[in-house]
Amino acid sequence: MNVRQTTRRERHYAVVLESGSRTDRVGVTRNVSAQGLLVNTPSHFAVGESLKVAVFGQTPHPSLATGRVVRVEETPHTSTEPWRYRLAVALDTELPLLAS
Repeated sequence: MNVRQTTRRERHYAVVLESGSRTDRVGVTRNVSAQGLLVNTPSHFAVGESLKVAVFGQTPHPSLATGRVVRVEETPHTSTEPWRYRLAVALDTELPLLAS
């Protein structure tokens, strides 16, 4: 059963992730929706961890949001993704940048 309320789109945006104990962690989105992100990152975060997220799209300033980690996966060693982890992040508020 798919519980998503918005459509996911394959988009690759640079992101900066911050939690209470980690700052300035980087990643790249694999897919996005107005309510969430799937991010490939070298940094490990725990499920349930709160994050501040800056998404760098096609404007001079990033879109800012808060959210929480809802899933963490290790990328397979055969993956073409550059980093070890994939994080699914549920956003607290919708980001218009991610809706289009």
